[in-house]
Amino acid sequence: MATIRTRVTQLKKSLALPQWTVEPVAMVELLKLHGVSKSLPERLRIQREGGYGGEDLAMTGLLYNCSPKDAGIKGFCKEARPYSVRLAALFGRKRLPASASVSRLLAASDRLQDPDDVATWLLSEGSCCRDLLADPLTQSLDTNGFYWSVFDFDPSVDALRQRALPEGDDLPPPMRRARKLCAPGYSGRHRGEVQYSTAFLSHAGSSLWLQATVSAGNTHFAEAVGVAAKTVAKVTDWAGLDRQFSLMRFDGAGGHGPAMAAVAGQGVHFLARLASCVVLEDPQVQAWLASAIWREVTDSGSGPRRHATELGTWVVSADAYALSTPEQPGQRVRLVASRFVSSDGKKHGAGKVMDGFQYEVFATDIDAAAWPAADTVTLYYGRCGQENLFGRASKDLSLGQVSSYEPAGQRLMTVLAMWTSNLRSVLAAASVGDLGARPSPTTRPPEPTGVLPSIDVASIEPPNEPACAPSASNEDAASIVEPIEVTEDFGQVSPSVTAVATDAPSAADTPPPSLSAQTPPQPTLAMAVALVCIAGIALPLHGLRRLVGGKPYAIYRAPAGICGPCPKRAQCIRSNQLKYRKEIAIAATEQDILDRDRILSEIRALGSTLATPTARPDAAQKRPSKPNDAPQLPKPPPPPPPEPRWQPPKTKPGGPWLSEPSRLLVPVILAEWKNKLQQSQVEIDVCAKAMPRTIPWISQGAEHRQGRRQTWATRREFNALHGTVNVNVATASGDELWPKYQRKAA
Repeated sequence: MATIRTRVTQLKKSLALPQWTVEPVAMVELLKLHGVSKSLPERLRIQREGGYGGEDLAMTGLLYNCSPKDAGIKGFCKEARPYSVRLAALFGRKRLPASASVSRLLAASDRLQDPDDVATWLLSEGSCCRDLLADPLTQSLDTNGFYWSVFDFDPSVDALRQRALPEGDDLPPPMRRARKLCAPGYSGRHRGEVQYSTAFLSHAGSSLWLQATVSAGNTHFAEAVGVAAKTVAKVTDWAGLDRQFSLMRFDGAGGHGPAMAAVAGQGVHFLARLASCVVLEDPQVQAWLASAIWREVTDSGSGPRRHATELGTWVVSADAYALSTPEQPGQRVRLVASRFVSSDGKKHGAGKVMDGFQYEVFATDIDAAAWPAADTVTLYYGRCGQENLFGRASKDLSLGQVSSYEPAGQRLMTVLAMWTSNLRSVLAAASVGDLGARPSPTTRPPEPTGVLPSIDVASIEPPNEPACAPSASNEDAASIVEPIEVTEDFGQVSPSVTAVATDAPSAADTPPPSLSAQTPPQPTLAMAVALVCIAGIALPLHGLRRLVGGKPYAIYRAPAGICGPCPKRAQCIRSNQLKYRKEIAIAATEQDILDRDRILSEIRALGSTLATPTARPDAAQKRPSKPNDAPQLPKPPPPPPPEPRWQPPKTKPGGPWLSEPSRLLVPVILAEWKNKLQQSQVEIDVCAKAMPRTIPWISQGAEHRQGRRQTWATRREFNALHGTVNVNVATASGDELWPKYQRKAA
């Protein structure tokens, strides 16, 4: 093999190689010092019938991602042809492969052994990033003073346009080149007929990439996040980090049971936004929200001002993408709710609008004492840092560029681009020497006592189009609902025994009296807790809001999943949507709007005691059982009742410190590294050893004569360089370009 000697000298003259070649020299030196260059050929084994191997593809990918990348891989191979031998000599190879050879290598990448393990090794141990991953500056701090490793997982979509293909009797059948890589799917804001998805995993504090998977169409989230969770487990074990202090963040696309179970099964914590806000429609949850203590969320001050509260726990099933039913066992997760004022009454982004606020629900399994509700929401929105990482990657790397129409080849080129980025970050951190100590944490101020003052949403200007204003569809509301009477005993409700006539004044014409005169401990409520439809189903009070012309209304809505299978649906609802729910608006008073919070908390507390009828009015009577003279065996004890899906939160005070994100500013050290590279140049002198020339028509042995499969060592000899390579790196100041690792080598 070739002997490579690197020397740092003073800048004396203009050198022949381009300036961007300095960075690959530093990366190769880093790989040699950590022994990665010896392990790389054993890891990147692509089974081919001769020709270039995985080591040559890794060399080309690293050099390409360090270059300006103005004309793609084909243009890079053409521009690098004059100094191909000298660049390849850095890696101990004879020459760079041509663009056609790179395409054939990528097409054969589906024969790469253990692609998931190769990607994990290349982006962790192969990136020499153990010190950077474990540095306190790259960790997040909880309120108890413990450091956490935070990882971001997010699939990204790239769409491709399909142009029309000419057809004719004299033409062969048309064939799409991207038929294996792409498939139709939801492309979001991207324009295109077909698409492929790349699921990225990165370390939040250090901007290091750790995994990437490519799939046609849209990503199967549960499978992709399972691969990412296994990667997190392997990387944390390799870096000497504790899995119990590792956290994966992902958005609402993974806010369901299968994704959460895949992450928790690897011993890693998760934090995600729930994919569905159905939990907010639970009467018990609504009653809790009405009296919850809301804490302000720390943010950048550029968006809406959020408040957060604990929302208890909910059971999610590992086999169901929707929230579980009482019959489905599953994992109990902690819920955190956040809200902000909806200025126009419409939903903006993810969440659900209720009572003038837009709510979001987050699911996690981290302890509330370490990460209180407001800190948890702040931690989740730290995901925006990955968007900045995507922006830098699109500018500096080939991410998002189609390098191969084979999914395995596209993934391998993506991993090589991420590998180059990791080596750049490690060298940038090493070039500044000691990164410094993390500042001491800040003491957490005492929590305010009592319920925080609520925000007055009554003064907000109502929307132009009401969500549920009285319309022609509700003109016959009196004929399909009957009022609920509240007895003197607080909380006992019963339907009225007197039917409402169709010609009687409707409930919308008679506003209910105000509740301002009611006083505890046993208030008498004049407003209806719920309305009962013609099928005997209770429609609980959903909210109080202003609708058309700013007039106040009380909104009553049917529970979820009731109206779809109802036998009397045709008499009540005109919509043909199965998920549609009956909603009725009853006129209220101005005083009701002012007392909204108290009314909702009291009435929803009453509404939680309502039992939805299990039998329809027209249900058949149960047939009596026949007498049996056989001796009756003792009945087994009844099974325990299912655990309630929702449980209220348990009060846990936060720790003594303020939670903090990572403190390392990766773009700053990358800018310092870039400045050092711009002041340096490189010169490579290759002294290759003359090797005996083989005659192809003379057999070199039995394996050559019989055409056996070549060993991995024989395959590597195809492009191996034997001799001496002298590399001179010239800097403007004469200082070492990578001082930390030079000292380690000495």
